[in-house]
Amino acid sequence: LAWLKDPGNPQRSTVVMVQRAPDWQRPIEQTVHRVRGRRNPVVLSGRRGGMEGDLDVWTRTDEEREALHLLLDPGNTLLWQAMPGMGVADMYVQVAEVTEARTGGT
Repeated sequence: LAWLKDPGNPQRSTVVMVQRAPDWQRPIEQTVHRVRGRRNPVVLSGRRGGMEGDLDVWTRTDEEREALHLLLDPGNTLLWQAMPGMGVADMYVQVAEVTEARTGGT
C-alpha cells in the first residue's frame, strides 16, 4: 500500500495498492554531430533529467476508485509516500496521462 496525497487539499489523500516501484528512466538531451574526416561523432549532452516512470496502482472498491478520481482530476502535484522496503523515498510526483483498466470480476 502507498499514500497519494495532495498537499494543497489533504482531505483528498487516498491509499492505493502498488506492486513495485517504477522502472525509472532519466532522459537526457543529446545532439550528435558527424564531422567530415572524423571516425566518431561529436556528442553534445545537456544535463540528465530527473526520474520518470510509470506507476501502476490498483483500487479495491468503487469508493477507492472515486477517491482516486477526486485526487487526480485537478492535476496537482502529489506526494507519493511509499511503504518502507520499496527502495523509494517519499517524493513529489506529477501525474500525466492515466489509463484505467478493470482486472478480474465483471
